[in-house]
Amino acid sequence: MNRAVCFVGVAGQGGRGAAAKGPVLALAVAMSMGLVACSSPMPPWESPRTTIQPAPQPRVVSPSSSVAPPMRPIVPNPSVSPPVSQPSLPQESARTGTANPASAYCLQRGGQLEFSTRAGGGEVGVCVSPGGDECEEWAFLRGSCTW
Repeated sequence: MNRAVCFVGVAGQGGRGAAAKGPVLALAVAMSMGLVACSSPMPPWESPRTTIQPAPQPRVVSPSSSVAPPMRPIVPNPSVSPPVSQPSLPQESARTGTANPASAYCLQRGGQLEFSTRAGGGEVGVCVSPGGDECEEWAFLRGSCTW
């Protein structure tokens, strides 16, 4: 077992007075007077073997070798530009695709869809029954209209 061994030498009274009051007191008194010598299995403190060196200075890079030349904006040549087409207006082809639930419900019940444009430009779908009754398609889906 690795233990430190300490020798305590107490001055005065032949070493009996301090030892009689207890080994802890004797050790405390001896330590305060510098009369303790210990042999330890631990080696004495040594300075670190590593040396701290300053970081190397960064390399100086010449601006001409690493920086790309300044960019110039690209100006399109107007004589080579493609023709610009006018945006197409929504027509009947805009209605193709996935139908909304109200339109699908109308068609499932045997009705026909008609669309009209409101004054504000919005379209309204109307479900027309086989008998000719008309109902707005969302009202028909909610059950507000019956045939």
